[in-house]
Amino acid sequence: MRSKINYHFLVQKDQVDQKEYLRDIAIPFSIKIEDYDSLCFYTNHVMDICIENSRYKEAMQYYKKYQKEISKVQKILF
Repeated sequence: MRSKINYHFLVQKDQVDQKEYLRDIAIPFSIKIEDYDSLCFYTNHVMDICIENSRYKEAMQYYKKYQKEISKVQKILF
């Protein structure tokens, strides 16, 4: 399933479509299966798209969500 999600992300040509796919499918799926490497990859991509379109506040929202998920894991590990 992980490969299918990544493939569909790579097939998207338009940045708007990529952003919607990342927001709606890829990031929630990565959180659900606890794949934090993919979550980092997808979050960085969606943040890059937001920054390219001068949507800095939205990029920060994605970053904060990512940090929230990572902090949950760090609390468990330490």
